[in-house]
Amino acid sequence: MKVKIKRKFVLIYIAVFIIVLSESLFFMHRNLGHILEYVGYLMLLGQILISFYHVENNYQKKYFSFFVVIVTLMSLGFWVLDLALIRKIVLFFTVLGISISAVLSKNYITSLDLLRSISYCAFFSILIAAMLAIIGGDSIVDHVDPSTTGVLGIQMGFNGGMTYKNYFAADMLAIFMGIYFYYKCEKKKSKDLFVLVLLSIMILASNSKGGILLLVIFLVSMNYSILKKIPRKQRKIFVFFISIIFCIAIINIYSTIILNVSTYGYRYRGLINYIGYFESDWYRIILGSADLMYDQEEEYVVTVRSITGWDGSLEMAWLNILIKSGLLGMVAYFLLYIRYLKNILQIEDWNYKTCMLSVWVTLLASSFVEAYIQSVHCFFAIFCYLLICGLGGRKEKHQIIRNGGY
Repeated sequence: MKVKIKRKFVLIYIAVFIIVLSESLFFMHRNLGHILEYVGYLMLLGQILISFYHVENNYQKKYFSFFVVIVTLMSLGFWVLDLALIRKIVLFFTVLGISISAVLSKNYITSLDLLRSISYCAFFSILIAAMLAIIGGDSIVDHVDPSTTGVLGIQMGFNGGMTYKNYFAADMLAIFMGIYFYYKCEKKKSKDLFVLVLLSIMILASNSKGGILLLVIFLVSMNYSILKKIPRKQRKIFVFFISIIFCIAIINIYSTIILNVSTYGYRYRGLINYIGYFESDWYRIILGSADLMYDQEEEYVVTVRSITGWDGSLEMAWLNILIKSGLLGMVAYFLLYIRYLKNILQIEDWNYKTCMLSVWVTLLASSFVEAYIQSVHCFFAIFCYLLICGLGGRKEKHQIIRNGGY
């Protein structure tokens, strides 16, 4: 399969390749995964900062101020709390990785060609991870916890050589988005369509409920373009009633289906348990409880559950945000996602707007079923941040295609 590689973007490809590969079983089992992750992110974030330096001065001042606000809100809690310095540095690195990718990457991925190439780069990285897992004797199949129910009753899932099958499914979904974006807005290539079908099959093979659900949400969101066929005068009324129906449907689906799935029920109870435990401790509600949860005798997950309750889990992103950054951190993510939505709604090209809005909806939906949006350990959210920040701030499709990046 031929994918065009531009020489000036080689460092981007290398950084993405390393970050995705750092999630592999082969390197994690040999205690090299975190080293690769740090190397990959240092390359990625360094390039983003260099590209940000080349954007117009007005944008620099405006968005750097926003960046400072986001970083401050996300990190103030654990800097104030009594934590070991090394732990504060590790948490701050995570905050910087997310904030730089989500706010300062406007001039990083600015062409659909580059987005497609990066997506294929991540895809090849996962293929290599699968081959390394087979060579290294690592299992490429995860078994589902017997206490839960797999998709269609199947109790195993393909992990593609990645640390978890959920990470594998999320990375496949990110790659799907990138290639689909190019296919929808730029050029329909038969080999891209073949890969999109293959990616869909691999997500299904992962047996990841979250991955499959997010894929469905993304594809359903793509039907937003149907609004274009409605006369402009009637469009606002239609959108108003559809929004109400959609909200009612989501609430019903969440309460009657998702919460009755044991794994999602655990996620929900994990958040409720935490809020209930700290409801009278506003100091920790606002600043977080990182000092109680990190660097204890037991590992992070066991510590949290032992304090807040064993009938809940930590996969929901908002629970992890509350622990690390408190309500201040939640405010930071709300501000970030509102700003994204504002920029997306200003896009004039309907196909392009639909794709961007679908990525935004899927990313937001993931926060209720997985922890990706506040983590750098899975490439899914970072990829979405780069995509939305790099391409979502543009108001015209042709501005993106003609701009080759920094």
